Amino acid sequence: MEYNREQLSGKIIVKVVDEGQWRSDLKAFSYSLFLSPEWVNSVSSNLIRPVFLNFLIDDATVAKLSGVLVYSGKIKGKQIYCYASPALKTQDEALYNSIHTALLKFAKKEGIARIVMGSYDQQHNMECNAPGFFKTRRFEYVVNLKGDKELHFSKGFKKNVKKALNAGAKVLSSNSPVVLGKLFELLENTRQVRFQKYGTDYNPFYLQYWNKESILHLVKSKLGVLHYVVDENDEIHCVVLNIEQDERIYGLLMGSDDFTYQNGISSMVDSFFIEKFSKEGFQYYNPGGGTGDDGNAGIEKYKRSMGAEKIELSGSTTNFLIYPQKFLNPLLNLGRKLPATDKGVIGFLKRFI
Repeated sequence: MEYNREQLSGKIIVKVVDEGQWRSDLKAFSYSLFLSPEWVNSVSSNLIRPVFLNFLIDDATVAKLSGVLVYSGKIKGKQIYCYASPALKTQDEALYNSIHTALLKFAKKEGIARIVMGSYDQQHNMECNAPGFFKTRRFEYVVNLKGDKELHFSKGFKKNVKKALNAGAKVLSSNSPVVLGKLFELLENTRQVRFQKYGTDYNPFYLQYWNKESILHLVKSKLGVLHYVVDENDEIHCVVLNIEQDERIYGLLMGSDDFTYQNGISSMVDSFFIEKFSKEGFQYYNPGGGTGDDGNAGIEKYKRSMGAEKIELSGSTTNFLIYPQKFLNPLLNLGRKLPATDKGVIGFLKRFI
């Protein structure tokens, strides 16, 4: 049966379910890896609780969404944060927008002050046009591992791969505590190098509510997989953290030392992933994305050098939905008009709101 948008909004029921029930039919939907229970649980804590939602029409589940309920104190209230938008079975814009409308009504009823939805690993390019939502745009770079066209690598990329192999580097895999500890050690060096190269500070824990503890949980759940690079003396110079599930790979973090930068190791690692996962029948390798803010030009150039395609994605946010938090909405509206930067007073204001 087909419904128009007005009929859909009234028919959709939002139901909170437990993790097991939510997971049971997940593979029937085109879902982001960042909606998986393992990811949501990894960022949870006492004040950040996982939430799993099914959207029903006539007792049939038509969409799924997971995220975290965040208790942000009296000023910001209780908010729901999702790392990607709802997962549907097919691209249906009328249904997609109606789900957002139903979610908005649900949030108000439950005393949720605000909704924020990202677009990490989002499996569609639909935009939310439901009243009360504001679009947020960002990009990701995806290497299609099952495409008909042969992947094109730049000369510089291939040169770096050869350089790394000549240096005796090789890629291994292990989720051991030793490798995990080395990742944390190398992240600080990566931060310093990126600052010197791109002129902007680099926060390795760039995802909302993500920290060292989250990585520990992610690796323990086996959704997170560690790969590392050693030289001829078995010294570790680089550690990479991926999400690997359902024939999909999403690159989360890479920690590197000077040997890595001097010998083109990052290109060798990406080449290794592309070859390895192509042979294993994976769909794509997503080495991450950006917002188009300061410092992304060099990163984008590199990701294109490995044959990645730039994809525009759209998330959405609301203003505050209930009082007294609604008094902060003028600040939110101002923040949307400010330049795209994390620096100075503007950066402070954006972080606050």
